[in-house]
Amino acid sequence: MQVRVASVDGLAHGQALKFEFERDGEACEGFVLRSGDALFAYHNRCPHLGIDLDMGEGRFYSALTDRIFCSSHGALFVPSSGYCDAGPCAGEALERFGLELDGVDAVITIPDVG
Repeated sequence: MQVRVASVDGLAHGQALKFEFERDGEACEGFVLRSGDALFAYHNRCPHLGIDLDMGEGRFYSALTDRIFCSSHGALFVPSSGYCDAGPCAGEALERFGLELDGVDAVITIPDVG
């Protein structure tokens, strides 16, 4: 499945845009994050508890730690890989999606599960 996220070119370092998708009949969220000059797309789901990382607030990045963070329990994830290097899910990773630029938009490729 592919999802278009409009106007990602205007994101500053650490800013994110959320998007919605459906997987196996379930409504899900993802986000596109700018880290430096690169853009990354992830499933908005903590591998530890299976809950939204941002708890609905749209904040994913901490400049203090230079990491994506989970608002629920403080796990920290490397922006370029989604790898958790601190917190209760250390060693696990966020689900990363494919991302291609199409003009100012991003086209996110979300794989089927199962």
